Amino acid sequence: MQEGLRAMEMRIEELSAQYIIARKRKGRTLEEQQRLCDVADRMDAALARCPLMTEAFIRKVYLEKRSLEPLPRGQQKRLKKAGLKQFFLSFGEIFPQ
Repeated sequence: MQEGLRAMEMRIEELSAQYIIARKRKGRTLEEQQRLCDVADRMDAALARCPLMTEAFIRKVYLEKRSLEPLPRGQQKRLKKAGLKQFFLSFGEIFPQ
């Protein structure tokens, strides 16, 4: 169970880094910039298919790098797992439970 959450967190960190680079138009080559924009567009489409609270959560925590600090650790973990699971279902990637 813990491995699935960790794998999803690692993947969303990778995707969010690509998203930020793409939106700032910082690709080194035209091909790289196009690939990053495609990833960012897929992420935007997946977020649009998610419920509003999931979209807000993913944007706040993973794209804006803001903290869930006022919440207890257990609740943070549950929110992260549910939000990431919903996002990756919309994004088209499946992680083991």
